Formats: sequence, structure tokens, C-alpha cells
Amino acid sequence: LVLGSGYLFPVQNNFTLGVGIPYSALTQETSSVAFYYPSIKNSPNFNYKFTISNRFSVFITPGYAIDQDKLAYTKLGYSNQSVQYSQTNCCSSPSNKAQVGGYILGLGYKQLITGGLYGFVEANYYGYAKPNLSSTYTDEGGGTVSSNPSVSAYNFLAGLGYRF
Repeated sequence: LVLGSGYLFPVQNNFTLGVGIPYSALTQETSSVAFYYPSIKNSPNFNYKFTISNRFSVFITPGYAIDQDKLAYTKLGYSNQSVQYSQTNCCSSPSNKAQVGGYILGLGYKQLITGGLYGFVEANYYGYAKPNLSSTYTDEGGGTVSSNPSVSAYNFLAGLGYRF
């Protein structure tokens, strides 16, 4: 579920320039990944997962109006999101969260259906900075877990919009 607002400006001939601000209302989780400490005899597996939330973006969309009802466009912009990792089994379950920023690259197509109603499809790539995630165990033995994962995403959108 992505909620957003935007505006499309005519530039010259069939060229347009759009601006937009979307917010992704869904939280996304990875499946758990297990690791163990080879230096510890009979080390148990520790399972971690990552959660992505609160993705907010701003972008521009240079486009080309094929005719009165069809628009092809590219998307360039900035995005920010929360990344959290958490342990899903064992111990004191360390967890940490970070905000990361990055860029958006995309391609899209809009088709006017009737009145102000239009349909659209988009393919986007999001590339983010690596978050610095670390946390400390609070139970016996303690220790710190650090993580600096590469964060990127692809999304494919299909939806309806209304032009005022």
C-alpha cells in the first residue's frame, strides 16, 4: 500500500515534468537468517531478521506524452526508511533500528481511463546507504552484535489514481 500525491507540469511540446511524495504504509520483513560462532564449541544457531518500515520519498518524473491519454516517464528521487534487525530466538533478543537515505530510479506508464481516473504501472529501484546496526546482549555473557547490511529494493506498482 503506497499513498502519495503529485503534480504534472507541461514543459514543452509533449514533454512533462512531474513531482511526487509517496509514503509506503506497509512494514516488510525478511525471512530469518541463521548464523553461529565457529569459535564457540557447540554454538547454537542465532536467527535474525530485518524489518523495513516508514519509507518516505520525494521524486521528479520527466515524461513524454504519447498522446492526450498516455504518458511514459522516468523517476528520479530521494527516499528514507527505517531498517531494524532483531534476533528471533534465544537470549535477550538484541535489536536495533536505523534511518537510511538513498536514491530512486524508475520507469512508468500512465493511461487515462475515463474522466480523471487513470491507471499506471511502474518499476522502481531503491538504493540506500548501509545502516550501522549494533546492539548489546544484556544476559549472562553479554557481547555486542554488529551489522552493516547492504540495503536495496525493487518494487513494481500497478494502481489507480485520480487527476483533479
